[in-house]
Amino acid sequence: MPTALIVDDNLTLAFFTARNLQRDVPNLKVITAATCEEAHRSAQENSPRVVIADYKLADGNGGVLAHELRSVLPQSLFIIISGETVPENALDGVFGFLRKPYEASALADLVKAGLSATPSPPPIIDLAEPCVQLHFDGHSVQNKLAILLVGLRALDTDLRAHTENDERVTRILDKYISGMSASIMEVSRMIAKNGPRGDVQ
Repeated sequence: MPTALIVDDNLTLAFFTARNLQRDVPNLKVITAATCEEAHRSAQENSPRVVIADYKLADGNGGVLAHELRSVLPQSLFIIISGETVPENALDGVFGFLRKPYEASALADLVKAGLSATPSPPPIIDLAEPCVQLHFDGHSVQNKLAILLVGLRALDTDLRAHTENDERVTRILDKYISGMSASIMEVSRMIAKNGPRGDVQ
């Protein structure tokens, strides 16, 4: 059973985040830590597959913590959460970044995508910031596609549940979301079959 470690000095928020993840991600064990010091101890004792850290912590920040833990947990995925923009270099090697406030489902989808993807941490794009040139290898692209596919499927399920059987909406969903999902899966299969071919810009 994979383990997720939540590092947040807001104990109430950490509790509800843990509860929501355990509800939304099947077969996931969730533990918490309030400080960087606790996170280091917990990482050595539990070897979490996913580490979710708030950027601002009482004794440090999530970006530095992720950098330190990568030497102990080279196969783990790191997700940073913050209520504000963080320095770009703080997200080096991080799998995901979520800006508060966010829906519980957004974090759950990111964790699910990370657990199902090849553990190769891709660069991060913070869409609230100006675009910068990034390089992606094959694994990174697959991870991005996995997250996108999860989001499309969640959107499809949510919209169908609230359309009251509107035939026009159903036709749109079948045409666009189903088509996009199929295309994403095909591209992902092609990448997996052919292997990385250098950086994709």
